Amino acid sequence: MSKYPKISIITPTFNAAATIATCIESVATQNYPEKEHWIIDGASTDNTIAIVQQYAAVYPHIRYISEKDQGIYDAMNKGIALSEGEWLYFLGADDQLYTKDTLETVAQHFGNNDVIYGNVQMINHQDNNSFIYDGAFDILKIQYKNICHQSIFCKRSVFQKLGNFNLSYPINADWEFNFKWIFNKNIKAVYTDTIIAWYNQTGVSYHIRDVRFKTERDYLILKYGRRAIPEAQKSYMFYTYVLQAQPNTTIVKKLIHKVFYLVYKYTGLMPAMNFKNQD
Repeated sequence: MSKYPKISIITPTFNAAATIATCIESVATQNYPEKEHWIIDGASTDNTIAIVQQYAAVYPHIRYISEKDQGIYDAMNKGIALSEGEWLYFLGADDQLYTKDTLETVAQHFGNNDVIYGNVQMINHQDNNSFIYDGAFDILKIQYKNICHQSIFCKRSVFQKLGNFNLSYPINADWEFNFKWIFNKNIKAVYTDTIIAWYNQTGVSYHIRDVRFKTERDYLILKYGRRAIPEAQKSYMFYTYVLQAQPNTTIVKKLIHKVFYLVYKYTGLMPAMNFKNQD
């Protein structure tokens, strides 16, 4: 048995012929021996699969499928199901691992941990701006900033415990997933001050907004953070959340809200709300 836990790198692609070669090479040149690279293609109409096939003929760790999907996170979920690694990592088709030692460096932190995360070197190709994002996170910081999935390694068991990516959030499903593990005291997460990847800031998430996630973010924080976030914040957020559906308050309604909050506080149940999309 190898002393190296197997790492599955999962890359969703769709018409990524311009960038996929660099991404593949950044994985292929890693000096970490136990790896596989799954390319999950969404039935590209350009030369993406032809390029992948050329590399797969040379590197046996490369595997791929090409079929229609429901977007990036559907492809990621397929990758979770198809891959074999104990550890999972999601690398965009226009991103690349930072150095050839990246996987080996991160693997030194695996141990008994469930999640290892570091930094990414963000690049904005439109203005050639580059900066490191974004240090260690806690239960407060995660509420207004996300951890890039390009900087996170998750044990497969974390997905088995918490579930896969939620397709209801086409751009920010990874943020919702990060809520799940960072608020969960049974998930052991460790930050390493290491740059994991070059991250293209002008990818899909730069051009498309996830309106539903933006609208429901406070609800998700309350849902997953009930046992983690401070009492005062929970009370304030819950009251604000209820007011989204019933902005005209009376004394009776305020009393009802207090009852709702007590139910939520001790059981985790929340009243169903019809959220209004916000621009």
